[in-house]
Amino acid sequence: MKKALIALVAVALSLIQMTASAQPAPPLSDVQILGVTSDGAGYIWDEISFTQTTASMPLTGTTGYIAIYVQGTQLGSFPAIRNGGNVITTTQALPIQYVENSMGYIIGAIHYRQFDLADVTTGQFSATAINYYPPNQSITDFLYVHVE
Repeated sequence: MKKALIALVAVALSLIQMTASAQPAPPLSDVQILGVTSDGAGYIWDEISFTQTTASMPLTGTTGYIAIYVQGTQLGSFPAIRNGGNVITTTQALPIQYVENSMGYIIGAIHYRQFDLADVTTGQFSATAINYYPPNQSITDFLYVHVE
């Protein structure tokens, strides 16, 4: 009987420790273009460093891809992607990869998008996210991309 009681208490304590906790969603604090690739480039990602302003590999083929890191909580479901100031209307969402801090809280997400290369030209790409919290300020990152 004593062993059963100890086992019951141990199970109850383990369930209590598994209870989820929450914190307020963090405000938007960063937007970074992490990489670009295309089907013509064999889907090999051109990984973009935080200080890099130009992609090193051209986008070729028919479909392009972009990975954008958004830290914090944004208004809407994904960042706006533009080419030469115009919204790329053919973007399609791919699975999102959530980023957690050391305590297991989600602090951001990597958004993957695909788009038709016929709808873009060589030039400035931008990714803009708007803060969920008023006054809804936006953060934009820029990358110069060569499209063949």
